[in-house]
Amino acid sequence: MFVDVLGRKDRADATRNALSVLHRFKFLFNLPANIENNLAKGDYDRIIDEYERAKSLYGGSESDIFNIYLTQVEKRVETLKEKLQDQLENPDLEIEAQKRLIANLVQLNVEGDPAWHCLDIKYRHLLNELDSCRDEYLSRHRQNRTEKQQQYLLSPSSKNLPLFPCDGDEEERQHDSLPETVLFVQDATAHLEEQFPDLWRLGQSYFKGELVVSPDATRQSVFKDMILGGIQYFSNLIRAAIIPQTLPEDGGSDQFGDWGGETGGADVNAASGGDRFTANWLPSCLRTVRRTHASFVEVDLPGQALDIIKRLTTDLRIQCLQMIFQTVIDQVHALHEKEEWVVETTDEFGAVTEMPEMFERLVSQSVQLIKEALLSTDSREEDILAHETAHSDLELLIQNVLSSFAFALENAAVENYASLGDSLPSDSTRLLLCRNNCRFTLTHVLPKIQKSFQEVGQLSLERPIAEACKGYHVLDGKLFEAYLELKCDPVVAMIEPSMYVGKFDWARCPKPADARDYVKEILHNVISVHCEVDRVSATTKKGSTEESSSTTAVLKRVVASVAEEVNRLFCCISRMNSNGCIQAWVDIHCLQTALKHYLTEAADNFLSDAAKPLYDLERPGDREIIQTCIAEFNKRMKFHLVVLKMVQ
Repeated sequence: MFVDVLGRKDRADATRNALSVLHRFKFLFNLPANIENNLAKGDYDRIIDEYERAKSLYGGSESDIFNIYLTQVEKRVETLKEKLQDQLENPDLEIEAQKRLIANLVQLNVEGDPAWHCLDIKYRHLLNELDSCRDEYLSRHRQNRTEKQQQYLLSPSSKNLPLFPCDGDEEERQHDSLPETVLFVQDATAHLEEQFPDLWRLGQSYFKGELVVSPDATRQSVFKDMILGGIQYFSNLIRAAIIPQTLPEDGGSDQFGDWGGETGGADVNAASGGDRFTANWLPSCLRTVRRTHASFVEVDLPGQALDIIKRLTTDLRIQCLQMIFQTVIDQVHALHEKEEWVVETTDEFGAVTEMPEMFERLVSQSVQLIKEALLSTDSREEDILAHETAHSDLELLIQNVLSSFAFALENAAVENYASLGDSLPSDSTRLLLCRNNCRFTLTHVLPKIQKSFQEVGQLSLERPIAEACKGYHVLDGKLFEAYLELKCDPVVAMIEPSMYVGKFDWARCPKPADARDYVKEILHNVISVHCEVDRVSATTKKGSTEESSSTTAVLKRVVASVAEEVNRLFCCISRMNSNGCIQAWVDIHCLQTALKHYLTEAADNFLSDAAKPLYDLERPGDREIIQTCIAEFNKRMKFHLVVLKMVQ
């Protein structure tokens, strides 16, 4: 009767024993499921802790059931290893996350060296990012390297943009206006600044034994080559894009990118319009590279690595200086094409145009950039002024800039370039205006430019200023002679035709009643020249002789040419009757009287020599006729004589 009872008791005991075993070893039995749950939640540390606990408790067990569960656990741990290794391949993880992954993989006893593998991944990813960045912008550069430059120059706002764009200007930072070379420099430096410090810090942690792994000391030289090679590769990419002439002759343009010499840095002297467009961004690129150098200094990179960036910065500074000076010179040379001939009259210099102020603005825009490129931002940068010929070379560049405006002034004066204004002044007016501009530049603009250059550094500008002043004095003389040639030739050329108008014959001269018309025409032409010079020259002030000396200098030369021509014509007269002698004497006397304020000694001698044969008058009434003629001349030419006597 107790068989059933005892059977149920045995089954109950078996059940209780099974439940006891399950309860006692539930950690192992639940571990596969727990690993899957924690794997889904990303709680890798808990998985590893439980896995190590299970191995320590049941790793040596011969129980089949335990080994079955341990096998399931091992499969899931292998899945964890694969997932951790996949995540380690992600170079965008923060360095602390990468350290945790490395520690987890080391605890899981993965094959190889996960820490070194992570360093290798980050290094290769950095190089791939730089290559991808180069290929992207190089492709775009080859497709639209002229289109973007034309859009920039032809845009309505381009005329108001500065000569050297600043990377802080929002309009200039738009990707539809920036050259691809500049965009490449900005993005490449951004990639390097973002990824390289982590590579360096992770490597330092590895060799200091901070990554839960025994470092391989033999790999220190390999890591050093990675650091130096990565920075050198970046430096060569930047050089190939904006200053390819600084690459070694066997630099390998295919490796670093062949931008086709279109970036402007290669040769600013031979750069085309599109090249110069990009070259003007070199100061912005210099600032970008300098920021990278400063960030690497904070990371405490080794000196060899910093020297690579320092050499790149130094070469960029030198190229910037050459580009800035050459660009300013080219822009100054083209100022005559922008001249609108809007005249502003000053008391000291007379009528001047906007060209001298445009020249001053161009140079002033460049001074700060010259200072920025020339001077070191900190003690770690090279002092390029310390080179033996640096000061003399820089002074020569400054001298070329200061002298370049003379070229534009001369072109504005003598070349018939289309003006942006509504009307182009006459040739003679342009010569006078440019003379005033020349004197205004000498006495007003150059001293202001010299003062602005004093902020650049310990530079002696005495020689550049002196040489530039010589050039402007030479130009002033050339413009003066060109004006005289323009005015003297017509005045002199009309004398003979006017003297013999109507087939006049001195041998058949009628009784004189006044000075002849050619004399009056001479005076009228001289006054016309005076009027033009006086209108453009400085206003006469008490105690000031500049205006009168300028006007007098022109008129003395004109009158001297007239006197020489009159002397020649009278010397060529073969026969002359008594009336002719009286007429000639009256004409010469009237010329001497009217022009006495502008007669030089040589000019007065010419007229006196012409009158010598006429001093002995033949008839008793000749002198009365002469006095009558002179009085009539003074009456009719009253206003002309007043004008000529008023100006000295």
